[in-house]
Amino acid sequence: MIIEDDGSLPGTAVPAADRLIETYACVALIGNLLSNSRIAVAAQVAEPRRIPLLNFPFYEGSISGRYFFNFAALPNQQIDKMIPFMAKRFGLKMFFAGSNYEWPRGSIDAAKRALQKLDGDVVGEEYLDIGADTADIDRLLDQVARSGADVFVPYFAGSDQIALLTRFTEMGLKTRMGVVMAHYDEMMVSRLPADVREGFYSSNTYFMSLDSAENRHYLQQLARQPGIDGIWPHGNGVLTNFGEGAYLCVHAFANAVEAAGTTEAEALIDALERVCVTGPQGVVEMDAATHHASVNTFLARCNADGTFGIIERFGLIPPVIPERYREQSRAARLHESPASTEATARLAAEVGAALRKNGTAQQILSIADMAVIATDAEGIISDANRSACLMFGYREDELVGMSVHLLLPPHFRQRHVELLQGFVAGEESERRMSGRSEVMGYRKDGSFFPLGSLDRQVSQR
Repeated sequence: MIIEDDGSLPGTAVPAADRLIETYACVALIGNLLSNSRIAVAAQVAEPRRIPLLNFPFYEGSISGRYFFNFAALPNQQIDKMIPFMAKRFGLKMFFAGSNYEWPRGSIDAAKRALQKLDGDVVGEEYLDIGADTADIDRLLDQVARSGADVFVPYFAGSDQIALLTRFTEMGLKTRMGVVMAHYDEMMVSRLPADVREGFYSSNTYFMSLDSAENRHYLQQLARQPGIDGIWPHGNGVLTNFGEGAYLCVHAFANAVEAAGTTEAEALIDALERVCVTGPQGVVEMDAATHHASVNTFLARCNADGTFGIIERFGLIPPVIPERYREQSRAARLHESPASTEATARLAAEVGAALRKNGTAQQILSIADMAVIATDAEGIISDANRSACLMFGYREDELVGMSVHLLLPPHFRQRHVELLQGFVAGEESERRMSGRSEVMGYRKDGSFFPLGSLDRQVSQR
């Protein structure tokens, strides 16, 4: 087993995955990656290199492919159960907030759909950049306090979530509404004082308090490991859904190799599609059609001592790819608009004229005060100016040669591919496209920013 630090960003995660294959000849990847890095490694490493990628953290459900296998919860397995529970216990008005990248946005989209089925009300939805400061958190919580929410559903990563929950408690909001999360576990609560951690709800595939023979055996094994002075909350031995998921992935890989009789990739894929493994949460079965597993889900409430009391056991739940990623074409069509501004149209015309006359638009690209990107008929970027590089967070040499579709969120990319293919195949030589408030740009670090205020025109050369 070879371990590489992914660096928590696509720019470091992709090279790390490449090193595992090129330097160490690894035959499979098992990863705990943030969504932006997970998407990049799946698309840029696992699929083109035909190397199985086994994912063990719960995620939004945006990835599909022959070489990707998910052993953690999708929104239907985690969120579709927790939203009705919280609505019944606390009320139908909910405020959603999260970090500004794919996992929070995709998860909140699923949570809103679950609430809509109950005829509930979304009283707020906000996103903050990763590493939000105290002032940003206070502004957000002021909105939450004024919203009249019955339930607060925060989707922030790591230290941001800890800071948010601490301020939430300090502001006295805990007595006014319920709080539920899909990523609140023993490791996180170990960094919070008792008065903060107590009373928050969590929905997940594993908690240390599960009473099963497999879980008891695992914790006994953990207690005997070097450096462990006891099992949480009476020591530093902690197992979360991430650790349990990693355990599932390693055993699933081993079972697949044994069943296939080889580590050859295509044989491994076939075996992984049929794999079944038992872990501390119970039996987990892979669904061959989606490459996402049926997993067990539980809803729990944190106690003052840092343990979780199991409130609901939802059993083994089959995976369902979220509508956000299944029906991207239909959703995109609803948001199309025909208008554009004269300034952008004029600039696009100038670029097109320069390309036709000189074969290059570098002079215009260099002086334009807005982002300009040129691609070929397949959407591969051939030119990009400094404004575009700054906007999307790439160097010019990184943008050139990259697919333009990667500059849009994962759930919109397939629709964008279809739009470009339709334009190239059609008889139009020019098409004006206005800003769409629902369309977001997707930076190199995986964060979103609005493209709705930007006007675009595409010209075919």
